[in-house]
Amino acid sequence: MANETAEELFASVEDDIIRIKRRLAYLMPLSAELELRAGAPQFPVRNDIVYQMFEDSYDMVVIDLASLSRGMMAAGGFFNRLNNHLRLLKRPALMDINVPAGVQGMEEHFRTSVKDSIDAAFDRLFPDVVIRERAASRPRWWHRYTKRPPSKVTQANTQALKNRFETIAEAVIRDRDARRAHRYERRRADKRTQMLGLNEIAQQFEKVEKVLNDLRLVALRSSFVYEPPLFANKQKTAEHLTDLILMGGIWHILHFFGVEQALSASPGAPFRNYYQYRDAFYAKKN
Repeated sequence: MANETAEELFASVEDDIIRIKRRLAYLMPLSAELELRAGAPQFPVRNDIVYQMFEDSYDMVVIDLASLSRGMMAAGGFFNRLNNHLRLLKRPALMDINVPAGVQGMEEHFRTSVKDSIDAAFDRLFPDVVIRERAASRPRWWHRYTKRPPSKVTQANTQALKNRFETIAEAVIRDRDARRAHRYERRRADKRTQMLGLNEIAQQFEKVEKVLNDLRLVALRSSFVYEPPLFANKQKTAEHLTDLILMGGIWHILHFFGVEQALSASPGAPFRNYYQYRDAFYAKKN
């Protein structure tokens, strides 16, 4: 990976996050819909296969996010590979910020706004560098007009960032190890570790994404939107799966909702069960 570009480095992690986060995208509306329609934390499950898929997806989003976080901190992971691009981790000089077409007459305002955003991200990522800057007693505006920014990020600084990231990832890693991937190893730590709720998992994603987007902004002057693409409508799918979990199957749903009765209500029409409509439909297609 010696020849890996910074864009390739970021994309490798961003693509993984999108892939993992797809589960959360449908788990959250499904959980909310189940709570709404069941009317109680404990409810009868009449389709245990579908509900098992829900629970398995819940486990896997934690397992994969924990694995991704550990992988980022590993010897050949994201943070160590970031050291190949230290020259990009710097504050921009004001006049080095490119101004796009369409902002004529507001170039100074645009550059200042962009630089302030990048500087804020830099400060969040490397507070130890900020301390070093303050110790040098330079005015805050000192680096605005210089072609060479005053501070350099070192491997010690990226190591400090990795250490803080480890603190961020600790909760999801503990949940994965104690309550998901290794739950049957009966370690003493298991009883003390709480399983993360879906909202807490969403917050874990946000924290990881914040670090990565701050780094992308400083290094590449760009950002990334962590929104997994889904073909299905999340809310409608949540409603359909909730009906299956609470009622058992499509044939039960049609019966409870009165659909079968309504379809058979025309004069002279025989009563037909769901499976008969289903068989007739596929017979026509074949």
